[in-house]
Amino acid sequence: MGLLEPSALVFASFAVLLWWLAWRERRRRVRTVPALFLWQALPRPPARRSSLRDWLLILQLGTLAALVLALARPYSEAGSHEAGTRHLLVLDLSASMQAREGEKTRWQLAQARAREYLDRLAPTDEVELVGVAHRLQVLLPATRDREQARRVLEDTAPYDSESQLATALAEISAWRQSGSVHRVAVFSDFADPDLPQPFLEQFDLFPVGGTDQNLAIEAVQVTQHPWQAPEDVQATVHLRNFSRRTQHGLLSVESDGQVLLQSGLTLGSGESVRVPLPRLKKSGWLVAKLAADDALAADNLAWAWVAPPEPLELCLVAPRQSNWPWLRALLHSASVLRAAPPDCVRERARGRTVYLFYRTLPPASFAAPALVIHPPPREEGEGGRLSRASIADWDGSHPLWQHALPDLQATVERVSLYPTPADASVALWGRVQERVVPLVWSVSGNDTAGRQVWVAFDLPGKLELSTDDEGWTVFFFETLAFLAPPNPQPSLWVAGRAAPLPPGAGATRIHGPRQQQQTLGPEQNWFVPLWQGEYRLERDEQVRTAIVQAARGAESDIAPKLAVTHPSAASQQPARRPAAVRPRQEWTTWMLALGAIVLLVEAWAVSQGVRWNGH
Repeated sequence: MGLLEPSALVFASFAVLLWWLAWRERRRRVRTVPALFLWQALPRPPARRSSLRDWLLILQLGTLAALVLALARPYSEAGSHEAGTRHLLVLDLSASMQAREGEKTRWQLAQARAREYLDRLAPTDEVELVGVAHRLQVLLPATRDREQARRVLEDTAPYDSESQLATALAEISAWRQSGSVHRVAVFSDFADPDLPQPFLEQFDLFPVGGTDQNLAIEAVQVTQHPWQAPEDVQATVHLRNFSRRTQHGLLSVESDGQVLLQSGLTLGSGESVRVPLPRLKKSGWLVAKLAADDALAADNLAWAWVAPPEPLELCLVAPRQSNWPWLRALLHSASVLRAAPPDCVRERARGRTVYLFYRTLPPASFAAPALVIHPPPREEGEGGRLSRASIADWDGSHPLWQHALPDLQATVERVSLYPTPADASVALWGRVQERVVPLVWSVSGNDTAGRQVWVAFDLPGKLELSTDDEGWTVFFFETLAFLAPPNPQPSLWVAGRAAPLPPGAGATRIHGPRQQQQTLGPEQNWFVPLWQGEYRLERDEQVRTAIVQAARGAESDIAPKLAVTHPSAASQQPARRPAAVRPRQEWTTWMLALGAIVLLVEAWAVSQGVRWNGH
């Protein structure tokens, strides 16, 4: 039994009104008699029964009850069934679901199968929709409203992000074991190579798609070190054929609207190729496009950023007798470096400036990026100046070596004993006889404005721009890159992965490539883009641009990974499909007939003038 319109029960409140009218009518009974002395001689009549025993009122309440039940549309189902079953529909929303299968996409095929599933549910069953892409998200909480479920299904579309189906199914398996979900139906192309086979046996599987025809751009790789001009940048486009047959395509690469390369290519089954790009002429975005007759278009477009040279000012602070021929040679040979004015320390130049303290110490409260070279030794125990130290070890994870670990000479001269601060991070150690001393360390590594690097030996002696000292020259430039104030550049992100928002204190307005807009509060410092294309981020009246490209890797390998021999893979098995809707019988007409009968009885009683007071 059940009610199709339970909200109609609210009309049962009219029973209170009927009872109040009956009580009010009895209170107003008036009798006109010629005299009262005869009434006083009569014995006292028995007390009147309660209005609840008024049969006329009972008939009115019965009529009201029949009409309210008729409006609520009661029904009963023929046969036995599992009442109140909760169905969880898992929808794969990853990039591979955009792959075309004939005239339709895999997602369109999944939508059709999900609609069929909804049509076959019993009226008392509940359905919940969840989507799985980069994470598990609830699209529709548990409900019996089939029309709402169909609307949500129609309004949902797959993203350009990767799939976490294996992880999501493991979590859903725990839900099912807890009893909160009775049956789980999974609609996917099952292209995830990490599918948890033991979990799949618990679910109803609805696979869509079967083609593996896909030729993809795996990456556009740009190798660019700090201070390197675009003309010296090496760029390569990586392509791979994920299908089992030979694929043909046309690759074109553009820079700022100008075509750099157009090349036809043919790749055999599983073959990959690297296409080097010609010499670049300027900085900016590299856009690689692939025209191919394949199933998935999301991975036929990729970007890479070529940074422009970033000039850096060097503010020199040293004793007057110091000589800087090595630095003058560097400034002459490196166009991205220039000397700051002599009074740069006092006026604190703005912009991209690094301060060099040679044989002198920065002020205690100095809050600017600084390179301290060969500081005066601080006596400590036997302290003083050491003559020579050999390189003992280095910290390969230190940010100083983020681009490369240069080939440094085995010994350094004129090492100063200077104790490292408590918050120092040592990057290079030296050995003097049996003693290990720090040679290079950094402080305030998380604060760019106050970041400093200390070099405890006479580095200029290694910077003569000779072949033997090339490693120390690389070290010097890497240190300047580590200290250089950040120069905001357009960001390249991947759909489905968390991306940092621009720094600031206000809200962030995000304009996406599909005309979608989103506003994040001041406390939010990251967000997850879902589609590839250009994003514009506005915060504190500053605008930044970011390019998001579709997920690669497993999403480009669109071949289904679900074994056909798996018992639950054949979703057509009747035993594992949801039960058909059972026939039901509504009792609305019977309730109306019952109400009419009670109303006729009440009318007859009134016409006969019968008192239905129970005495």
